[in-house]
Amino acid sequence: MRVTKFYISGILKELLEILSGISDHVSSGNRPSAKQKQMKDFIVVSFPASIPDGKVVQATTLRIDLAARNTVNGLENTPRLQEMLDGVTALFPIHPSARYTVSNPTLALKGDDGLGFSHWLVNADILINHTDSYEY
Repeated sequence: MRVTKFYISGILKELLEILSGISDHVSSGNRPSAKQKQMKDFIVVSFPASIPDGKVVQATTLRIDLAARNTVNGLENTPRLQEMLDGVTALFPIHPSARYTVSNPTLALKGDDGLGFSHWLVNADILINHTDSYEY
């Protein structure tokens, strides 16, 4: 018998730990809320697409949103965004456990968000192994 299982919480927790060396502010789902001390950059990890319940593997997209505060004159801080991007892409393929593999990164330049940050989006394929969803 097969039971539908999704392992999102554990995967996000691992990815946040892996990415914590690139920015001091790494969160899942949504951007961090404003704090008293202004952030110079942040990373948000999310699943922007549906996660189908495959028989053995769930295949979907993972998004890593890289955000850096714009320069004083309001221009995109491309040196910091490039540094963050290089740190992320150096991790690929990401395969910290038998549970999942993140591969094939692509880049989309999102631009200014109107809140003082510019964003670069790394979209990647993620395959989630859920063969343990079968009960015998």
